[in-house]
Amino acid sequence: MVVLSQCNKIQNNQIKSMFKISVILTVIVFLQGCVSATVAVVKQSQFEERAQLFETTKMGGQRAGIVDTHGEPKAIFREPRTGRSMLLYCDYGFSDSQLYGFFLSDEYGVYEKFVFRHEALKEMALTLSKGVWFDDKVRAKLNNCHNMVKVNWEYAPHPFAWEEVEYNIDGLQITTFSQVEPKCIQGGNHKVTLAGQISPDSSFAIERILNRLQPCKLESGLFRKIIVSLKSGGGLLKDGYALGRTLRKKRVEAVVENDAVCASSCAVAFLGGVSRVVEDRGQLMFHAPYLRDLGEDSQRYIDCDIGREALTELLNFYETMTDGETGERIFERTMRLCSAYDGWVITGGAAAELFGIATQR
Repeated sequence: MVVLSQCNKIQNNQIKSMFKISVILTVIVFLQGCVSATVAVVKQSQFEERAQLFETTKMGGQRAGIVDTHGEPKAIFREPRTGRSMLLYCDYGFSDSQLYGFFLSDEYGVYEKFVFRHEALKEMALTLSKGVWFDDKVRAKLNNCHNMVKVNWEYAPHPFAWEEVEYNIDGLQITTFSQVEPKCIQGGNHKVTLAGQISPDSSFAIERILNRLQPCKLESGLFRKIIVSLKSGGGLLKDGYALGRTLRKKRVEAVVENDAVCASSCAVAFLGGVSRVVEDRGQLMFHAPYLRDLGEDSQRYIDCDIGREALTELLNFYETMTDGETGERIFERTMRLCSAYDGWVITGGAAAELFGIATQR
């Protein structure tokens, strides 16, 4: 009986010890959960501050500056062949999370940045956005919001990639190409191409588009000109005037590129550029303005006798857009050729600059 009593006491003591250990372990786990939750709440409260820092990070910033502002990144991805890298940051909370990062190149610094909030992160397992995605086969870790992130460099942005927008308007095609680079403290580089008939739509669309494009402002305070490339067989003279005045008002650089032809009212509009460039294989064609008449044989004929008032308007336009001497020369040369299909043809920048039509070679 004494032996059994001693055994019972030993068993009771063991049970009490095990109970104490289990209570201690439970408390430790609970405290760990509280600590993790506290960390999450603190980071949640920093979301707005992080967002403001993200917005103030400028293109062209170097890695050292990014680290000084945002701290050490959670992960760094590199593509050695191109010198591209991506610094990844992430925040997490009870009800929200965000992932943000900066693409850099060895030569230029930051050239692209991104931020994805909680809802967007749910979709990233299925889609590529800027080449960044979540690998849902990787198991997430506590307080580690970056271990699932992958980068597909094929889809990642390149330094100073051009963003392209195309407008198709009743036979007229206008395309804008826009690019942001670190040297621009405001705005960016822009090129607009116009192909098709010069019409009332041309000047309206070009002016509306140019109003939306903010030119690149350099640290010196100077602005880079927006480039407008012209390729057209022409149209009505009054529409050429309107487009030319729009180009002058917006102080753009007009260009006729290699293998492009800018004829008739397109050549008139070209003169509106504050600076004007004709590439080596680019062509301009000027001819006398004309009216189309219906003959007795029901055939259409052209008539270059458009009246003194209309001719004076053309001469004034040439002189205003160039200078008195150049304007008179262009007027005299174009009035020699009364044709709907032929005219005074200038090929290449050297000839265009020689006659004052281009401002530079």
